[in-house]
Amino acid sequence: MKKRILTVLAVLLAVSVLVLSGCAGDSGGSGGDQGASDDQADPSGDGSEVDPYIPNLAFVFTTEDLDGSELTSEEIFGASEYTMVNCWASWCGPCVGELPELAKLSEEFAGKGCAIVGVLFDADDPAGLEDGKELLADAGAEYLNVKPWDSLMTDMNIQAIPTSFFVDRQGKVVGSIVIGAYPEQYTEILDSLLD
Repeated sequence: MKKRILTVLAVLLAVSVLVLSGCAGDSGGSGGDQGASDDQADPSGDGSEVDPYIPNLAFVFTTEDLDGSELTSEEIFGASEYTMVNCWASWCGPCVGELPELAKLSEEFAGKGCAIVGVLFDADDPAGLEDGKELLADAGAEYLNVKPWDSLMTDMNIQAIPTSFFVDRQGKVVGSIVIGAYPEQYTEILDSLLD
C-alpha cells in the first residue's frame, strides 16, 4: 500500500513540474544560455548564442498558414530582418497564456524590422486547428501562424512547448532559444539582435 501511495505521489509531482514549467519537457529559461561552445557562440557577430545542437542551422521549407495557403521559408523570413518563431499548441496552458503578450510584442517590433511567426503544433488536427484560430482571435494575435513543417522537430530537438527561437532573413538560427513562456526574454533577445 505504501508503495502505491509513493508511486502516485511521484506521478503527481512529475505532472505538476511539467505544468508549471511548460508543456512536456524542459523547465524554463533560455536554452541558448546553456553550454554554447566558443565555436558556436556569436555566429552572426551580434553577441548572440546558438544552442550546441543547432550550429549554423538554416531552415528551408514549404508549409501552409492556418487557412491552407502555401508559404515558403523565403517568404516568411525574407520579409523581416529577424523573426521570432514561437512553437505552441492549443492544448498547452503556458502557450495560450502568452498569446496576448506575443500580440503586443508583434505590434511593438513590426516597425523595427522584426516579426513573430507562430507554429501551431496541433494544426493538422481539425479540432486543434479550430481551437488555435479561436485562441488567436481571442488574444488579438494577428501575426502569421503556420503549420509545422516536416524537419522542424528533428532540426530543433524540441522537447517542450512553448519553444521560441530566432532566425535572420536567410532562416539561419541566431540568438538564444527560449524554452517556456518568457515574453520578457523575447524582448531582450530581439533588442540585442537589433543592436
